Amino acid sequence: MTWWRDGFTDTYSYALPAGLGDDAELTFGDVVTGATGRLVLNTERTRSVDEQEIVTTHQLQTEVVLVQGARVWIDSADTGSVAASLSVRSIERASDLGGGGTLYEVRLS
Repeated sequence: MTWWRDGFTDTYSYALPAGLGDDAELTFGDVVTGATGRLVLNTERTRSVDEQEIVTTHQLQTEVVLVQGARVWIDSADTGSVAASLSVRSIERASDLGGGGTLYEVRLS
């Protein structure tokens, strides 16, 4: 067990992009529930993976490998509602100092 897992007290669900539909909009895979992490309400200006300036509203620390554009539902939000989801806007990898895994800093809005 790594030292930072003790702080993973927030649960969330997520769906990863699976492809493009006929209308060129992203389609998503199945919703995965019960993931844990540490969620912080934190509005900040940052840069996305493609270097665009964006404003994010939440920061999530997790071991789950999320990708830009993935949908995230916090706690008991309705996973059937796109409006209830947040979108992954940027991801930073931060290795565990104890060598027990990889921690990701994910910014959402």
